[in-house]
Amino acid sequence: MKVMIRFKFLIFFLLLSVATFAQTKEWIYIDKINFPAADSNYVQPFLCSMDVNDRLYVISSKVTNSHARNAIFYCDSNQTEFTKFVDFFEIGEEDSLTGKVYQLLGITNVGADIFVTARIPNQQVPAGASSAFYFKNADPSNYETFGYNIQGSGWGTTIHGVSATKDSVVLGGIPYQGPSYRFYNFATSRTTPARGSFFNMSSQPMDANGAHTGAFDMIRDCAVIPDGDYNDSTTVFFTSRNALSSTSMNGGISVWEGGTYTNPADYTSQKVIDALGLLQFDSSIPYGIAVDKKNHYLWVAGIDSLRRWVKGFSLLGTFATVADELPSSNSFDNPNPNGAPMVSPCDVAFSNDGNTAYVIDTYGKCAYKYIFADPSGVDDNDVLNYNFELGQNYPNPFNPTTTISYQMPEAGYVSLKVYDMLGREVSTLVNEYKTQGSYSVNFNASSLTSGVYVYQLKANGFTASKKMSLLK
Repeated sequence: MKVMIRFKFLIFFLLLSVATFAQTKEWIYIDKINFPAADSNYVQPFLCSMDVNDRLYVISSKVTNSHARNAIFYCDSNQTEFTKFVDFFEIGEEDSLTGKVYQLLGITNVGADIFVTARIPNQQVPAGASSAFYFKNADPSNYETFGYNIQGSGWGTTIHGVSATKDSVVLGGIPYQGPSYRFYNFATSRTTPARGSFFNMSSQPMDANGAHTGAFDMIRDCAVIPDGDYNDSTTVFFTSRNALSSTSMNGGISVWEGGTYTNPADYTSQKVIDALGLLQFDSSIPYGIAVDKKNHYLWVAGIDSLRRWVKGFSLLGTFATVADELPSSNSFDNPNPNGAPMVSPCDVAFSNDGNTAYVIDTYGKCAYKYIFADPSGVDDNDVLNYNFELGQNYPNPFNPTTTISYQMPEAGYVSLKVYDMLGREVSTLVNEYKTQGSYSVNFNASSLTSGVYVYQLKANGFTASKKMSLLK
């Protein structure tokens, strides 16, 4: 009898040990990935995706910056800088009477293939229509083009925030009779509808948050279950939508259920809610979303200044609770000094095993890399080695407040001051000893006049300055 009790206790202890070990794993911020210096003046990262080979793709878009170029960049797991895949301006496809791209609006991967959607230049279709590029096997010179008056059907509207099912069917958000959605066929084994055409709908279901206003407060990103069967009406998908204004209630997440991609009109949507109102969005864009393959959490990039986080939510029906989070030193509700200095996290992507994550920061113009691991087992060489760095303030231009971020590779005395264009000091933001890590500080210029100002960081012999514009 005693032997049996000891045996049961041993089993219990082993199970407890395994559970305890599993709980020691956490998301660890390990690296910052920058864009090439030659492209830094015109890149504006927007949405991202991950292919079957764990290659991260990011689109640069004019959606939030008219001076940016529409381009695609990628980064492999062993790289510390993005590589340019294609620049639509350089290949003559951007914003012209003959070009097919005005603003890139979405990106997804079908296996190792790349699929991007765009708005057709305004001078061609002022009312708005879409084009799409399908790059076969990630070859920038081997692509098909679809869209309004090009090939395929269902492109007479704008297609936002695309996501691909395991059956090579692409889902995108649309303003037509909505916000709503469309499914497009890119499966080589399916002949109906034709390749690059949408699955016909007998009616157009509308997002649970209500009709859009002038196509502004609309679906910005879509997320499917990576291994989900969309021939099964119980398999859901998600859409993310910005609000008309910071006080409007029509922004947030919707869950769609009850349909299939062959019978897409059967879907209905419900608004996803949470106890803290974390998923009640404002007018910022795009609030990128993704579902990881490992846990099927819905991950949301809270881009606005009252969030600055990326959180994973588990859902029970339409009620969401925070199940996980990628640490952010600038998080509005849960700052972590060891997290990435997120300023404007706009999208997130995960490796196929779910143990690596990337967060795209649109105004930070970078990606932050995380691994899910036991901190005690992570080699020091794998963890981010900070360099001295002074970030560009956000927002910029601003009125009257803005945020300035900086990084310290080692402890030291820090001075961060603001000067006018005549070199006169107008504010001291930091003047104290700081340990290694990433930091951010708010600057309130309500007492200053409109104009260009310079902020300067000094620490341990390092000096850097940047300009910012106050517009009242």
